[in-house]
Amino acid sequence: MGTPTPYATFISTQDGSISTMKWILRDIEAIGDKPAFVSLLGDSSYARVEPVASKVPYHVCIGNHEYDWPLQPWKPDWSNACSLRN
Repeated sequence: MGTPTPYATFISTQDGSISTMKWILRDIEAIGDKPAFVSLLGDSSYARVEPVASKVPYHVCIGNHEYDWPLQPWKPDWSNACSLRN
C-alpha cells in the first residue's frame, strides 16, 4: 500500500497510498462489528484457492506494494532489468 514518507531516504520509494487507507477504513467502518461477515469473506477467499492448494503447494509471494522497497530480501534475477530503468 505504499509508505507515505516526508523524506527521500531511498532512491526508489513508492508514493504513499493515503487514498487506499481511507477506503479500507471506510469499508471496515461500514462492516462494523460483524465477525460472521468477516469470516464469510475469509472463507470465500480460501474457497477460491482450494482447488489449487489441495493439489500442489501454494505459496503467496510478495505483492506489488513490496516489490520496489529497497530493503526487501527477495530480488529475482529477472527484476534487474526493471530496476535499472528506474
